This record gives sequence, structure tokens and C-alpha cells, in this order.
Amino acid sequence: MKKIICFVGCFFCLLNSTWAITLNCPKIASPGEIIQCQVVEDQYIGMKANYQFDDGLRYANMQMNSNWKSYYVGMDGFSVGNVLDSNILSFSFGIQVGMDVLINQEYSIGLVNIEGTNSDYQFVPLDNIFRKIRIVSDVNTLDSLEIDTGNLNPTFSKTVSDYQAVVTGDKIVIKANPSDSSAKLEGDLGEQSLSYGGNSFVIKVISARGNVREYHLYITRKLEEIKEKNSDASLKKLSLSEAQLDFKKDKFMYFVSVPYEIDSIQVEAIPNYDKARVEIQKDDHLVVGKNTIQVKVIAEDGTSAVYLIVVDRQEKLSGDATIRSLEVKGYSLSFQSNVYQYELEIQKEDKLDLVIELNDNKAKYRILGNHNLKDNSVIQIVVTAEDGSRQIYKIHIMKLGEDTSSSIVSFVQLGPLIGFVLLIIIILIVKLLKGFERKKKAEK
Repeated sequence: MKKIICFVGCFFCLLNSTWAITLNCPKIASPGEIIQCQVVEDQYIGMKANYQFDDGLRYANMQMNSNWKSYYVGMDGFSVGNVLDSNILSFSFGIQVGMDVLINQEYSIGLVNIEGTNSDYQFVPLDNIFRKIRIVSDVNTLDSLEIDTGNLNPTFSKTVSDYQAVVTGDKIVIKANPSDSSAKLEGDLGEQSLSYGGNSFVIKVISARGNVREYHLYITRKLEEIKEKNSDASLKKLSLSEAQLDFKKDKFMYFVSVPYEIDSIQVEAIPNYDKARVEIQKDDHLVVGKNTIQVKVIAEDGTSAVYLIVVDRQEKLSGDATIRSLEVKGYSLSFQSNVYQYELEIQKEDKLDLVIELNDNKAKYRILGNHNLKDNSVIQIVVTAEDGSRQIYKIHIMKLGEDTSSSIVSFVQLGPLIGFVLLIIIILIVKLLKGFERKKKAEK
């Protein structure tokens, strides 16, 4: 079996070298983000190196993806070796970007003191490797959002995405400012025309990183100007096949939520005045997220009003109940996400310090059995996915040294008592033998 212990460290770099090591990482990162990088190597059976990077970046996690083994994982690097004659090494690791890094600045990451070894177990020095990664903003919120008439409900907050307002005019002006000057705004900004009833507008904030956040405005224009019967553009009934509506004819805005399994919905709309007509505008298929249905009522004299229904189709619940990385502080545990049983020999600890990172941040975990540890104890890490499915990882504890020492201590403690009992037994046997001898002499 080939076995080489070596240290490999790297941070946010893109590596293509002549000695058969490649590292694939994203070219950009944002403050607070954890980026996953992948290393592939197909020439050496062992490597060692130290990683070097600018302030604001730090190592986060590591996971082996091949038959190679990690012997050490730590903040200063980790060791890997080929133990199963596998030609290609691959592993991934995470890098945490600090919140204090500077936007639009480049940060240096490198591998230094690199050495690789082949089957002769002689380490060969290799060139240091340095790369740059650019930090870009991922802020996609608004700093302000307002309309020129009426009041937004609720009061604007950059973390709230849906707002309503009731107005009387036929136009409205929407103004917005991004929180980050590098972000772009798209959508329904500036002067917008209003139909009677419900009106829907969307403002998109696109971060420099390219991530999009939407803010939705739902504006109701009152029917105060409609007085005659032949101008009646209201409904007397409005219902959905897959959700309940609290319908009122002078209420023009409705919000409902349906589970992921509902992918279509039917609308029934009956006008309040029989000479009015109804036009329903909707997509046959519901997408995940917000779907807007417009029910337009056209009165006899051409006056029209819109009832707006926003159907929020929920995302499919995640079934991922796996662990991305598991570290036992003070011990080396070769963890893989798809392996659920482990054995670990420990010293005298009654409890282990576990560092766990899940593959899905919507999943939860709890640790059972991590107290009063003895030989044959089992620590269970129960991971529950968003949809309720579970996966259990088990660590079987071997504490052989403590059992042996306990046996010796017990023997030493019981030794005097056992000796005393044996002495009493010997004295009794001697007395019995002497009694038999006296009896035989007396009979003679």
C-alpha cells in the first residue's frame, strides 16, 4: 500500500501547471460568501504545501472526492496520500470570504513550499503558485422606494419585497434608488398608467455579481368615478379552483399561496352587471414564485376595471439530508458525504467537539449520544431535510485504553480483599486437617 502524508493548502486560485495539478475555482467572490474549489492531480502519489493568502480570506472546509485519503485537516493546510493505487486525486474545499474585504479589489492566494512525490517516496520541490481573485458586490436591495401619490403599505424596508397602495388618479410615478451604486435597476420605473382596480408593477435590482431581487408594487385605483349602472365594471363572484378567496366586489387585489404540487389553476369570474363582459389573462402553467392573474371587467359603456390575483407557488421542498463536512477537533476523520458509518479511537474525553456543515442550509441536525463516552458508545448525527426526510451518520467510539486501565485499577483495589479471603480459607483448611489427625490418634 502506498502511503504518503503531505500537506496541501490553497485558497481561491485557478491553477494549470505542467506537473499535472489543476484547481478550479470561481473567478469572482462576494463578501460573506463561501466558495467551493476543486483540486485534481494525476501524477503524484503524495503532495505537501502551505497556503498563503491576503487578509480577509480564510479556509472553511474540505471534502475528499476520490479514493485518496486525507490524513490531516486544519487551518494551516491538510495532508493527502494515495492509499488505493488510484491514479487521479480529486477533492474540494471551501473558502470563506470575510465581510470586511474591499469591493472591486483583487486578493492574492497562493500555494507555497510545494513538494510532490512518486513511488520512490522522494519529495521533489515544485514552483510556488499565486493567483488573484476579484471581489464584487452582491448587494441587490433598494435604499428607497416611493410613489408620488398615496402611501405604500407596509412602510418601505429594503428587506420587504411586496407593497400595496390605493390611489384615485389614472397615473402614478414610481421612484427607486439602489443600496449599492454598482447595482442596476430595471422594470416599471417612472410614470405608469393605471387601470381601474388592480395594477401590478415590478422593480428589479441586479447586483454587480448578477443576482436579481424583485420588489412588487400592487396599486389599486378606486372606482369612485363610476356612478351609472351601465358603467358598472365590478364582479359579483370571483373564485379559484385550487385556493380560497375572500372576495368582495370592491376589493381588487388578492394574494394566495399554493404548494409546489399545484401547477395550474382555474378562475371563475361573473360580472355584477349582466351586460358587462370578463376577460381573464393568465398562463396555463404556474411557475415557482409569483404568478399574476388579471381579471378584466369591461362595462357596457367601455369602462374597465382589473381584479388582480397573485398566486405564489411554493418551491419544492429539498430532500437533501446530507453533511458536507464533519470535523472532530483533535482527531483525524476521513469524512465522505455518502458514507454514514465511522469508527474513531479516542483517549479520555467524555465528549467530542464536532464541527458540522450541511450541504443544504435549509436542513437541520441534532447530535445524540455525545456525552459520557465509553468504549462501544455511538454518536449519532441526525440530519432532517426541509421535506422531513432524515439521514443518520454514526460514529462508533473505541476507548480500549481506558477499559484496560480500569480493569487494572479494579484488580489493584480488590487485591487486598481477595488476599484476606484466601488467608482465612487456608487457616480453616489447616485447622480441619489438624482436627482429623488428632481424631485418628485418639482412635488408636
